[in-house]
This record gives sequence, structure tokens and C-alpha cells, in this order.
Amino acid sequence: MTLEQLMALRPHQFYLERTPLDQLLTDSLYYPDCGLDGEIIRYCNTHFGLIGICSFVLADFNKTEAQFLDGMDSFRHYQIWATKSCYDAEIRDLPASLHPTHSHFARWTVYQRMSGYGEEVGPDRFSLLFLGGARVSAESVFNELYGSRGVTPKAVVGDSRLNDENDPYTDAVFNRIPPELVFYKAQNEEDEFDMVPMLYDFESAADVHFGPGGQGNVTIWRISPEADDRY
Repeated sequence: MTLEQLMALRPHQFYLERTPLDQLLTDSLYYPDCGLDGEIIRYCNTHFGLIGICSFVLADFNKTEAQFLDGMDSFRHYQIWATKSCYDAEIRDLPASLHPTHSHFARWTVYQRMSGYGEEVGPDRFSLLFLGGARVSAESVFNELYGSRGVTPKAVVGDSRLNDENDPYTDAVFNRIPPELVFYKAQNEEDEFDMVPMLYDFESAADVHFGPGGQGNVTIWRISPEADDRY
């Protein structure tokens, strides 16, 4: 979804019209098993001029809707412009066996930058589609949302499983047109993204840390121009 499309949204369109899922997926960032981590969103916001992502798709079956709602208004310099539960069939019918205690949910939220702040904190608006509460694998969500529509996200977030070509999620992400950017969550200094056959080049280290004591780190990788010869 482009910033122009987000800025053109009006409240009656947001609440009364069908969720524009294809638009939300286009040029988006997909982040499975995300917990309630908003740091990568914050990084993309402050680097919007370079990264150009304002639509985020996050998924985690361990999180309930109550947990998400409790933490959803935690982005500094932004306020919630609109939020709603999504009941569209393409979201509701994701292949999933419901978690025994968590209810499956999908919620779309648009955030508006507060007055008094400029582009240094991020774009005027950004979109967040959060899928949670259901035992859905990262590859199932990816295939159902992106693969079935022939859409490639602009960026994906992943960890060491992205180095395993036999991993179902890795195969789902890279068996078609690969994403332009990979945000790699390394557990330590020795943990590196080494999908060399995919011809990704190191771009930068993101000022994002996770895990106990903030020991983990995130690096950003951009697909090389030579990859066009393969896809």
C-alpha cells in the first residue's frame, strides 16, 4: 500500500468498505512470529525515505486480541486514526487449527503522525494488519495471503531458518520472485544471513535489538541486481 492510498482513506471507507487486502499486501513488510515487537516498524518509519514501506503485516498465533489491543497504542509520535476487526473471507478462512485457548483474529489499524512532528519520525500514516490467536504457520499465512494472489512483499523478517533452503517458510518466501529486502534477526555476532545463492547483499545494520538484554541484532539485506537474471 502506498502512502498516497493511505492518505486518501476516509473514515467511512475504512469502516464500511471491504478491507483492501491486495493493497495492504503490495509493497508490504511481512513479519511472522513477531510477538508484540514494534521496533522494526519504528525503524522503517524513521527510514521511510530509504525503505519506502508504510504497510506492515504481522502474525503471531501466541498473541490474543486482548494482548494486541493492550499494546497497540505504543508507537511514539503516532496516534490511532482508525482500527477494526477484519471478517473478510480471505482473512478469516486462513488454514488454521484454532489454538485451544486463543481466538483467531485479524485487526487492521491505521496510524496517523501527531501534529508537531515531521518526516524525521516517519510518514504521515502507516498501516498495520495483525493476525493472531490461531495456530497458523508462517508459511501458511505467507502462501495464503501472498502466494495465492501472486504478490511479493517488499520485505520479510526472519531468523536462522531463512538459511535453510529446505525450511517450508524459506521455500515459500524464495521459490517465486524474492522480496527486495530481508530483515535478518541474528541471535549473536556469529549468526549471519548467508543465503548466498539468492544473491542478497548486506545493506546496513538496523538500530534494533531484541531478546534478553537486547543481545540480538537486526541486519538489512537487499537483493542484488544480478538476481534479475534468475527470476
